[in-house]
Amino acid sequence: MMKRVLPFIFLAGAFGSFILLWTIPGALRDHNFELREWVYIVLAAMLLLCLFIGLILILRWIPVAVLKFILIILTSLGLLVVLGASVYLGLFAHRPEHVVIRNDKKYVAVVTAWLDTDVDYYPYVNVFVYKTPAEITESYGDGAFDPLKKGEENMHHPRQTWYNDEQGFHIERYDEEGNPIVSPE
Repeated sequence: MMKRVLPFIFLAGAFGSFILLWTIPGALRDHNFELREWVYIVLAAMLLLCLFIGLILILRWIPVAVLKFILIILTSLGLLVVLGASVYLGLFAHRPEHVVIRNDKKYVAVVTAWLDTDVDYYPYVNVFVYKTPAEITESYGDGAFDPLKKGEENMHHPRQTWYNDEQGFHIERYDEEGNPIVSPE
């Protein structure tokens, strides 16, 4: 009895993880919050692991050899697609996060490093979420590096720093020496 129910428990876990990945981020964005990157990774790993185990357990008790072969091929192709998407996301969509103290306030610093390197400082809420929009934005110019990486914190200096209001609009801007930059009116 348990052998017949166990695959569906794993598939239900995969379905639950999918629902969480689908609904929670949108609901949080409606209230100006964002999930931390590690939460997305854990939910996606749970989804894939439960789905894979559930499908393997179902395949074990399918008696028809041709149907079993077709499902094995489809499962293998699906895993290849997921692996390819994971590599793509890992290389191009990864944005390192650091919890930092700045101006006596705790922030989640999100580094966007592709052709230019920018760091957005979001108010820290808890280990799962941070508040949006960013209160501080720093631009480091050309290069794809992490200016807040351990051991490299003091090696890179921002070219410009913006302070933003509650809606995310720039209210103050400074150059790399800390001099205010005044926009022409």
